Amino acid sequence: MIESDAGKNSHLVSDRHARDQDCVTDVHEARVTDRAFGSAAAEHDSCVRTAATSLAWLSCAGYWEQNMEMVAWGANSHGQLGLGTRTEQEGDPVRVGVHPGLDGIEIVGGGGHSLLRDKEGRVFATGWNKAGQLGLGHMEAMTTFTMVDMVEKIMAMATGWDFSLLLAESGEVFVSGSNSFGQLGLDDEKAKNVVNFVKVCGLSSILSVSAGLRHAGCVDSGGRVFTWGAGSKGQLGGGEKIKSRGKPVMVSGLSGAKTISCGQYFTLVQTESGICGFGDNKFQQICSGGPQILLNFDILEKLPDSISCGWTHTVCLEGGEVRSWGRNNYYQLGGVEGGGAIMKKVRKAVAGSEHCLCLTDDGEVFSWGWNEHGNCGVGGERVDNVKSPEKVDFGDGGCDIQDIFIGSAHCFAVIGQIS
Repeated sequence: MIESDAGKNSHLVSDRHARDQDCVTDVHEARVTDRAFGSAAAEHDSCVRTAATSLAWLSCAGYWEQNMEMVAWGANSHGQLGLGTRTEQEGDPVRVGVHPGLDGIEIVGGGGHSLLRDKEGRVFATGWNKAGQLGLGHMEAMTTFTMVDMVEKIMAMATGWDFSLLLAESGEVFVSGSNSFGQLGLDDEKAKNVVNFVKVCGLSSILSVSAGLRHAGCVDSGGRVFTWGAGSKGQLGGGEKIKSRGKPVMVSGLSGAKTISCGQYFTLVQTESGICGFGDNKFQQICSGGPQILLNFDILEKLPDSISCGWTHTVCLEGGEVRSWGRNNYYQLGGVEGGGAIMKKVRKAVAGSEHCLCLTDDGEVFSWGWNEHGNCGVGGERVDNVKSPEKVDFGDGGCDIQDIFIGSAHCFAVIGQIS
């Protein structure tokens, strides 16, 4: 969750018209011709060679010490783990070699790509890039974290299946990748793939961003929610099902929003009154007893510390207890149905597409759910789904895990001192 002083961004409103005049030009300048592709790829190849030769010293959500290391596991067929190689899966945590200056504080993962943000607000990208979702100016996949050319200081990120969102310190949102369902919010049907990050018009003072399979949303400093992209299941809110919407539109009647989390075809918003949701509810991933599609949002009597949406399930952390609801075909509910606590004494819980990851107060990591690509990290060649929480093994002697991050079928952890 991003915390920001609304007054800090108050100047954005008066400058908004002037900035928006440049939006259409920015979109078309972001497209890369075949001629430009070769030089861009060559430039980034040189970055990869440099990055792959050294080990990262990484920090956690408040600036890790320099004896920290990052590890990754799960699907790696596109190089999304940043290991310098492509492999079908990594069933055990593997140390990631990246540039020593990254000092990273946040990682997000999409369908086959990953973004890393450091404490300076710089962004680095690796993995699948067929639609330009890495924002590197080309469509070539990368296998190590490579710096994205951004002038703005980035405060938060989000990744959909094949697109990416960046939230700048200015409160503006920048996007790259596939726009086939309007998920970039650029209001330009001709822009199918955008390979550089460009600004989304009409958004200012944004505090929280999220991306689902093919839709996205954000919350501004006034507690308003904006959504765009695919909407056939009602996931954009507003009481309607539409194929897609190519630009951000405010969800009417919804106020006091704090954060937003997008699932495959549904959306949850944390408000001052509780959680509200709209979209696909076939598996009761929004609420129990409701219709299969919720067009109009309902406030649930829940005030959790955090929520995280998978494709068809939701993970909630409240008072150190982890709960999950929704679909359970891959054991996403951790062996506990009916909303009961899956684990206690937990400080972070996140959902991948169909698996879950949590970090305990004691610095241990547990996972459960879908494990086809080793994404639960429970060892070696094991690919059977994990029915209930199992501890992720980080090697002999144990270690203190500082933070965890998750993608569709891949994971990252930051390790402290190894005893």
